[in-house]
Formats: sequence, structure tokens, C-alpha cells
Amino acid sequence: MFRASRDFVTLSLDGSREVDSKLDNDRAVTIDSQVDHYIARPTTEQFEDLTLLQFIQKYRIPKRVGDGLIQRRKNVVVICRPYFSPDPSGSHYEQYCKQKLMMYQPFRQLEQLLEGVDNYAAAYSLFLQSGASPPSLADDIHRLEAMERTDCATNLEEEQVAEESNQIVSSTVQDWMLLCQHTPQFLNLVDEKRHVDWSLAAKTYENLDKMPHFIAQHRQFYVPQHTNTVADPERLQGNQLHAYNIVREHFENGSSCKQPLRMIVSGTAGTGKSYLIQCLKRLLGNGLRVAAPTGGFPSKEILKSSRATAFETSKNHWQL
Repeated sequence: MFRASRDFVTLSLDGSREVDSKLDNDRAVTIDSQVDHYIARPTTEQFEDLTLLQFIQKYRIPKRVGDGLIQRRKNVVVICRPYFSPDPSGSHYEQYCKQKLMMYQPFRQLEQLLEGVDNYAAAYSLFLQSGASPPSLADDIHRLEAMERTDCATNLEEEQVAEESNQIVSSTVQDWMLLCQHTPQFLNLVDEKRHVDWSLAAKTYENLDKMPHFIAQHRQFYVPQHTNTVADPERLQGNQLHAYNIVREHFENGSSCKQPLRMIVSGTAGTGKSYLIQCLKRLLGNGLRVAAPTGGFPSKEILKSSRATAFETSKNHWQL
């Protein structure tokens, strides 16, 4: 390329320096880097608030520190080396943050970039949140916000898992714990961290070898007792009450010309169909026969008969 509208400058931020082609007493020496010139810049107000990026873009760097600075005539494209990934979860994110702080924050010593924190990643996060960062760092702000959202979601999920684990542990009650709760001398020992001679206490109980399993055995042979709920028409409501009134009005109509009542009451489980049937049985008394096509629950508990027994027929005489 013979001519260009911009100058391209490579900026080394890892402390490396070029080797001077001249020898000083047969010993190779290095040339001061751009960072060295920036740190040694004049202390006037014109230079004090300049960032390293602005300093490189505005002035040509002489060979030796202290030589006069020459202002550039062309725009400059600065290429930073070495390259580090901007991914906040990457292994080199600390070095990336250090480079960005050196480029966009005025400093005389690198320690000034930390701003009282322990690492460059934290200092860069504070810089991005301060509102002083240039628009060119908008992508870094978005990456940091996305990482914080991910961390919050992860922490919340871990807290939920820990809470569920604690609930599982707390809900696991062993048989000996139940025994202690119902034994007067052990009531205060369940939650206390004190030594108990359980072998001595065990000698006071006979057939102790059978006790660890007695709760499980009782649970195995326990038969739940079903309580019969007394049907009360006053407790019907909504469609239940509407269906009940239709049957009651038809039943109380003494006209000899009335037509048979044919009505279907449908609904999903738990909508109160069985309770409605109990109320109708209480209303109609012996004038009502109840049957069901199957013998399962709740048929056995509420209807108390199958279709065969209700009409005193066998399966061979069923006609559908």
C-alpha cells in the first residue's frame, strides 16, 4: 500500500519492548515502549487526563523518553497486542480487563487502575458501571450483564436445590426418633447434642429386637376406616342443587299424565355426583333403586350394588 488515510500502530500492553539496533558497550538495549512514554508524559493539564489510547492516537512516539512529542496529522488505528478473549468466563479475562483499563483510564502507575479492589476484572466492572466508559465498550457491558444474570439464575437454582434437600432430610423421621418423642425420659434429648448411653437405656425394654420394625408392620396391616357422610340437601349448590330440584319437583308432581323423567348428570371426578345421588336416595327413599355398570369405587361405597344384583339378573340375561 503506497498511501493510506490512516496510520496503523501496534500497541504492546504486556510489557515487551523492541531491541535497539545499536549496541551500548557491546550490550543490546531496548527502546522505550509507548506505555513508558505515556507514563512519563508531561504533568500539564493538557496531558494529565489523556488516556493511553488518546495519547497514541494524537502524538507520535519518539525513541527516547523526554524527547519532544510530535502531533499526528492522520487518524490512527491502534492494534493492541497480545489479544485476549472478552468472554467473562474465559481463563484470560483478567488480562483482557487490564488491557481495557490501560487503554481507557488515565494512569501514572498500574496500581491506580485497581481503584481499591483486588483484581482488574472487578475494577473493569466498576468502570463499565460508572457511566464514564466510551460507546465502543457497549459489547463488554452486555457481556457482563448476561454473565450476572446467569450467575443469579445459578445461585437461585442452587438455593432451591439446597432448600429441597433440607426439606427431604427434615422429613425423614426414623423409628427411634418417634420412640424418643413418646418416652418421657428422652423428650429433651432429640434436639440436644449431648451423649446418651443408649445401650443402658435399651436394657429397660423387653423384646427390643422387634421394636425397630413395629411401626412399619403396623402401617402394613393398618386398614383405613371410611366414615359415612350424611347427605344433607341443604349443602347442595350450583348445578348439584339445580339437578336435585328437577328430580324433587318431578317426584312431588302428583299428576297422572306426567311423563317419565330422563336426565343425565355428568361431571369429572370430585364434582359431587355421588353426594347428589345420596341426597336423592334420602329424598325418594324406597322408591329409588340405584345401580352401576361396574363394581369399583365409588360404586361399592355409595351405590352398594351392581346392575346384576339391583335387578336380580345374571350376566347371561343382560341386554344392552
